[in-house]
Amino acid sequence: MEKYSSLSEFKKKNTEFLSQPIVQSFFDDSRNLSLLELSVVDGDIEAQNQLDRRFVEHFFLCRLIKYISTLSFRFSIDFNKRRRKQKENFPLLVDQPNNESNSTMLDYLSVTQEQLTIVNEGESSNIFELVVDEALYKILMKLGKKEKEVIQLILGDQLKQIEIARILNESPQNIAKTKKKALMKIRKQYEKRG
Repeated sequence: MEKYSSLSEFKKKNTEFLSQPIVQSFFDDSRNLSLLELSVVDGDIEAQNQLDRRFVEHFFLCRLIKYISTLSFRFSIDFNKRRRKQKENFPLLVDQPNNESNSTMLDYLSVTQEQLTIVNEGESSNIFELVVDEALYKILMKLGKKEKEVIQLILGDQLKQIEIARILNESPQNIAKTKKKALMKIRKQYEKRG
């Protein structure tokens, strides 16, 4: 390495190199700056080797941080896309307002304080017993056995589709399709009744 009379002389001759952001961040540490001075002014080989090792570590750390930052950014975008797509594909139709009125199917469910306590304690409650509206009850009773079972497990027992799939020994996709099909039937029949 070329020897300089002072650190300021080295800085003047290497302004472009020293203006790079990664080099600037490296020399923000005063220990690195003193090692630089020892290596360029005094010609200390040990200081130069130590400076090189420290820069390699610093560069690796900067690259690692950049990689993790980019990775987390991309994963968050991907997660948001998947979440949005899932919400579009599997909307909870029970919460959606009816076309004819602003009421939802949940408005026709009657829940007493005792039933709420049972649900909150994690005990199973029959969702079909909570229905007050006779027309909705008849529609629910027309559902197939599997559809009733899936609706009960999702709404009554508040299980996730993966858990239901394990219980019924089916794929989560089949459970999702059955749920969607059942909710669509309920909505269609409920809208037709008027």
